[in-house]
Amino acid sequence: VQALASSPHLGRLEALALHDSNLEPEGMRVLAGSPRFGGLTSLSLSFGLTTGSRWPGDEGCEELASSPHLRNLTTLRLSEGAVSDRGLQALVAPHNVSGLTRLGLSHNNFTDKGVRSLAASAHLSGLRGLSLDGNVIGDASATAIASSPNLARLATLDLGERVGDVGAEALAASASLRGLRTLMLGGQDLTDRGVRALASSPN
Repeated sequence: VQALASSPHLGRLEALALHDSNLEPEGMRVLAGSPRFGGLTSLSLSFGLTTGSRWPGDEGCEELASSPHLRNLTTLRLSEGAVSDRGLQALVAPHNVSGLTRLGLSHNNFTDKGVRSLAASAHLSGLRGLSLDGNVIGDASATAIASSPNLARLATLDLGERVGDVGAEALAASASLRGLRTLMLGGQDLTDRGVRALASSPN
C-alpha cells in the first residue's frame, strides 16, 4: 500500500479494489492519508489476514472516516474487516460519506446498535444501495432502516439471513422505502407471515 500511496502515476485513479488483502490498521492509515487517492470514487476492500495479523476493524474505519482525501467516494465496500459498532458509528458520522450512493459492509461484526446509527445519519441520504449481510443484525436493524427518512432513496437492500417476520413487516409497511427494487433477506425466523406482509405491500 505504501508503494501505491507514494506512486506519482496514480493521481487519476478513480477506482481501487483490494481483495483478500493483508491490510492492517497501519496500511489503512497510509491509504487514507495519501493525497494520491483523492480522485477515487470507488473503494472496495476485503480482508484475508494471516495468523498474527491485526484486523483493520474499527481503527481502519476511523482512518477512512477522518481522511481529508476520500471525500469523492460514491461507492465504498468493506468486507470481512472485523468492523464493530464502534467502527460503523465512526464511519457514518462525518461529512466524508455524504457523497456515497453505494455502501457495502458485508461479513463484519456490528450489531443492531451500529445499524441504528447508520439509519440515523443524515449524511447517508444519497444512498441507493446498502449491503449489510453477514453481520449480527436482525429485526431491530430492519425496523430502524424502514423508519429512517435518511434512507428513502434506497433501491437495493441486503440484510442477510437473520431478519424475521417483525422486520419483514416493518419493511413492508415503510413509507420511506417505496423506491426499493431489490430486497434480500431470509433465515429461519422469516415465516409465511413475513412473506405475506412483503407480498401484500404497496411498496
